[in-house]
Amino acid sequence: MPAECQDRVRVNIRDLACFERPARLVWSKRRWRCREVECPAKTWTERSVHVPPRALLTCRAGIEACRQVGELARPVSGVADELGVCWWTVMHAVERHGRPLVDDPARVGPVVVLGVDETSFLKANREHPIIYATGLVDLNAKLVIDMVEGNAAKELRRWCVSTDEEWLKGIRVVATDLVECYRAGLSPHLDYAVRVPIPFTSSESPTGVSIP
Repeated sequence: MPAECQDRVRVNIRDLACFERPARLVWSKRRWRCREVECPAKTWTERSVHVPPRALLTCRAGIEACRQVGELARPVSGVADELGVCWWTVMHAVERHGRPLVDDPARVGPVVVLGVDETSFLKANREHPIIYATGLVDLNAKLVIDMVEGNAAKELRRWCVSTDEEWLKGIRVVATDLVECYRAGLSPHLDYAVRVPIPFTSSESPTGVSIP
């Protein structure tokens, strides 16, 4: 027995901005019904490969939001304004489309020169002081490898323990702040590597540094 169209549901979805203005698509989704007594589904709503279930952005808008934030390093709030959505909608898109790229084993190859530096992740307020994160960067490729919560030795040491030992052996130079927490965090896993002071200030990004 063929399914019947029971009714339609109007769904508002944000797409790529058009002429520098937020664009909204209105999808009149059909809700299907099966009158077959033994049908396990009974009713269902049509789907599209271009719009993930329960998503507020089309796939192409989500992918572009991820590219703007990840590759072009644009503020999440600015991308959200262009698409006409909230901050969290863009962050969910970055998570959805960006995590497979970050987790791809082929994304980071052998690293010879490793950069390690802290950056302020959240500004201080009445509830907490400045919250830091530690970035690990392939300085030759200018590629961010990973981010570690905090700037304590134990967090950096935990990252070293979880990283492939053979991959670590390929690192010959480590550029860091000459502070005790980084020396302790990289020890003993990278004790053999030459350690040099980073040639940039704490407000600059380690991705802008290249060591021959």
